[in-house]
Amino acid sequence: MMTCPHCGKSDGPVVIQQSLWFYCQQHKVKWLAGWVSLPDEVDEAEQHRCYDEIGLGEFKYLGPDAEGYEQFVADKKNKK
Repeated sequence: MMTCPHCGKSDGPVVIQQSLWFYCQQHKVKWLAGWVSLPDEVDEAEQHRCYDEIGLGEFKYLGPDAEGYEQFVADKKNKK
């Protein structure tokens, strides 16, 4: 899936670690589009800044095992 199921548009992509994500800012949904190989000198702080700036942590995940993914994220938040 490369577009939002609600509006047929997408924002992104954004790379977080080695995962490639698209998202819809309007509908607050995100989906994993694939994986990329990155050079060793990737600025992880910049990736996390981008993730936080967009607010992807608050977006609903669309994809296989969405319920399991959302529980995983909630568990990580509770451990902080």
